[in-house]
Amino acid sequence: MISDYVYKFFNTLSSKILLIDDGLPKEMEPDFFEAVEQARKEWFTAKSYFDNVTDPDLVDYAIYLNEAARKKYMYLLKKAKENNIKARL
Repeated sequence: MISDYVYKFFNTLSSKILLIDDGLPKEMEPDFFEAVEQARKEWFTAKSYFDNVTDPDLVDYAIYLNEAARKKYMYLLKKAKENNIKARL
């Protein structure tokens, strides 16, 4: 069960961070706001996993997941700021 979650998380994560020629992630092409929201959800999912992990062997992994998801979200916010992208209301 956990291995399915791990596989799905890394599969999603790796597909989101593939770079295109201009150095921006693919999610900046069609719908950047959706990508930011997805990254935020991934971060909160990773935080929840960390908060609920009980096996001591998985604590380091949970920390890694949380930090990777947080960095992705922060990266996307940074790119939005650099490109003067404002939130839709």
